[in-house]
Amino acid sequence: MRIPLLILLFSAAAAQAQISLAPGAKMPGVTAEWVIELPAAPRPLLPSKERKDYRILTFADAYSPDFIQTLRLMESIERKYGVPGKNHSVTIQTVTKNEKADLNRVLGNQSVPFQLNLGADKNGKTFRAFASGVASLPYTFISRNGAIAWSGHPIEIETVMDALLADKFSLDTQRKIAVYRGELQSALRAGLPDVVSQTADKILVLSPRDSIAMQAKLYSFQLKGRNAEAIAFLNDFIRKNPENSMQTRMMLLNLLLQQSDPAAAWEKAVAETSAYADRKPEDALRLADYFLRSTSVERLPVQNILKLAETAEKEFRKTRNTRYLADALETLARANYAACRLDNAIQAQKEAVQLRENQKSPLLPAARKMLDFYLNLKKL
Repeated sequence: MRIPLLILLFSAAAAQAQISLAPGAKMPGVTAEWVIELPAAPRPLLPSKERKDYRILTFADAYSPDFIQTLRLMESIERKYGVPGKNHSVTIQTVTKNEKADLNRVLGNQSVPFQLNLGADKNGKTFRAFASGVASLPYTFISRNGAIAWSGHPIEIETVMDALLADKFSLDTQRKIAVYRGELQSALRAGLPDVVSQTADKILVLSPRDSIAMQAKLYSFQLKGRNAEAIAFLNDFIRKNPENSMQTRMMLLNLLLQQSDPAAAWEKAVAETSAYADRKPEDALRLADYFLRSTSVERLPVQNILKLAETAEKEFRKTRNTRYLADALETLARANYAACRLDNAIQAQKEAVQLRENQKSPLLPAARKMLDFYLNLKKL
């Protein structure tokens, strides 16, 4: 059972008290040398006083052992919140404390390009304005209409943003959770799985979507070697919280993949999660990409992936959201390739390349390479 970032994430709690930018303070500007910059998403057509503008700014260290994991996390945040709602827009940025040359050096080792706004802190100016008191990285600031609303570890972003967008965010609740987090940290260090589990339950009562508590709960099962109980817990949690985040459902899929014979349970989870994700193009795209990246060939749910990719492509085309239409087309191409529909894969990839060219996207070289791959297969 993989529990990403579980141990490192608790270091942010100690840094929280040192931050001078308390909730309500003005959000400073960002000065960075952008290495990857996505096209700006359109803003809702509402008067500024009726529109809520959110900004998610994460600081990271390119030489940290969890840096690539952090970037993948921020990619998922970009995909989920980068599409504006009816009355809000969200700008997501990640800035490294390192020089641009150091950042490029680390990124050069990655074969798969990232899709996020990523830059290097120019002369350390942004870090000094925001996070000079932070004891450890990564660390995130979230603002609403120019004022700081929250700061903490980026693994908490989804929980906080869902609450903010639903107008259910409570700083008092977050403070109570922070106290339990301290207890959770102590229990993890002491290797006390029962205490970890009980404390995680207290947090989940206050915040059912809390990523840290959910991962800690699963880790407590891992410490006791009870994967079957972890699967039962997630199934029960999803049943009681049907509108929980995709992340919880994908945790269940991860656990089922690690079972020696998960056929029936895996197929049921695939069907239910696919039906859930199919309601929103962002979730559909995220799940299709997850299946293509994480599932072995013999377990690949090709029919589900095709439907999810087609949903995402159709919806992003309908809303003329070319920013994500290119992603959906490339995913649709990969889905058709998995289904042995090479002509369809080539058609989708060609359109994706054209969109990447129009957008002057940093992902254009990778898109062209995939198109060449499909075309070369056609010649065999």
